[in-house]
Amino acid sequence: MPGPWLFLGIVARPEDGEPWECLAAWAQPIVAPECPVPVDSRQERRAFETLRRLAAFLEDGMSLRQALGAGVRVQLEKPLTPYETALGPCLPDFVLTVILPAATADGEPRPPDDGATARYIVEVMGSDDAGYEWRKAKTHARMRRIGRLFRMEAAEFDSRFNDIERQGGRIAHDIANDLVWRRGPAAES
Repeated sequence: MPGPWLFLGIVARPEDGEPWECLAAWAQPIVAPECPVPVDSRQERRAFETLRRLAAFLEDGMSLRQALGAGVRVQLEKPLTPYETALGPCLPDFVLTVILPAATADGEPRPPDDGATARYIVEVMGSDDAGYEWRKAKTHARMRRIGRLFRMEAAEFDSRFNDIERQGGRIAHDIANDLVWRRGPAAES
C-alpha cells in the first residue's frame, strides 16, 4: 500500500538509568499527513475522504437544517478497538455519529450538543468473493446492533455508474432521510 504511513514506537528507560530502548515499532497506513487517521487499505483511505465530505454536507446542508429546525453535528471515526454487542465483538471500518438538535418545551431547537444521537456504520467491502461475503454477513449482523449499516463497494469506486461519489451521495441522502424520520420535520410556524 502506498503512503503515507505513520511510524509508531514504544520506548522505555530501564530502571537502572540506562539509555532509552525501543521495545516495539511498526508502521500504520494513515489517511494523510494532516489527517493521521489509521486505515487498513487504499480503498478505506479513499472512502474516508468521501465520508468527510459527506459529514460536512450533513452539517452544512440547509435543507436538512430546515427539515430539523436546526443543524446537526457529525463525528466520523475509525474505531481502533472492537465494539461488544449481544452477538459478539465487531470492528466497523467507520462510524458516523450524528448529534441531532433537541427541541425545548416551547418547540425552539437547542444546539446539537443537547440532542439525541444516531449512529451509522460504513463498511468498505473489498471483495465480492462468496467466502468473504459469508464472513462479513456474520459481522454485519453484529454491526447492525450499533447502528444502521451502509456498504461501500470498493470494486466500483471508479465505475461509471456507481463510483465512490455516487455511493457517498446515496449514503448522505439516506442518512438525511433517516434523521428527518427520527426527529420528524420541524414544526411550521
